Amino acid sequence: KAPSNLRADLTDKVGEIRVRLRIDAAKLKHGKRPPINVVLVMDSSGSMEGKAIEDARAAALALVDGLAEGDHFAVVTFDSLTRVLVPSTTIDAASQGSIREHIGKMAARGTTDLAGGLTAGLAEVQRGYLNNGVNRLVLLSDGVPNDESAMASLGQTAASMQVAITALGLALEYNETLLASLARQTGGKFHFIEDSAKVAAVLGEEVLRLERIVAQNLTLSLLPGPGVSIEGVLGHNGQPLANRGLQLGLGDLGEGSHRELIVRLRGGPHRDGASLELMDAVLG
Repeated sequence: KAPSNLRADLTDKVGEIRVRLRIDAAKLKHGKRPPINVVLVMDSSGSMEGKAIEDARAAALALVDGLAEGDHFAVVTFDSLTRVLVPSTTIDAASQGSIREHIGKMAARGTTDLAGGLTAGLAEVQRGYLNNGVNRLVLLSDGVPNDESAMASLGQTAASMQVAITALGLALEYNETLLASLARQTGGKFHFIEDSAKVAAVLGEEVLRLERIVAQNLTLSLLPGPGVSIEGVLGHNGQPLANRGLQLGLGDLGEGSHRELIVRLRGGPHRDGASLELMDAVLG
């Protein structure tokens, strides 16, 4: 649900107005979910050595167990080098053993080439892309990347592919701003995970959320009313529309979940107590 023809009572002063929009997802009737194409991009740098890499390995195995026959799955690790441990593979009885064997080879070493890992991960998403399914990249990192310069363009690439990035920041040394930005830019989610033992639980929640998608590639178009301008939406970069409008990509929306957005508007002078038509909000 999204409100439209939003109105406000203003004085005769020009000023900024902030509007909170909430989008609620309905409950779905029981039915077969769409297939999932998910790629894990896992930090395997030296800082992950020990319990962290063991828990990451266990989380990847648990995620495999949560997928259904016909889903697509891949694993990419990144340290000083990028390795495609499991190329995009269709889940079935025959492939399960091979996938688990390759995940078992995950080891920690070297530095943090996050850009290389993300590039390879997006390539695997493309290899297994499902036009009628849900395409998702899950990124786990516990450190600061060697080079951040390519991150913005990689986020733009994922957004253009309509691939949401779920970003998981582990422990306390990761770049929260970077990971949160990648998630926000692509319509995905960001999670802070203090204890590596909880990685499996968060991945499980993400798989369950993927299984109950209400809206794929959700967009929100904002069209300002007379005398109103749209200054922006907090935490989001939108695409300009005709007639001074703005369109946002919000990724996928899971059953029973919601999104809240803060829209910054600026209204022109009106008489005290006059009613002002703020904007139309249109979901697609």
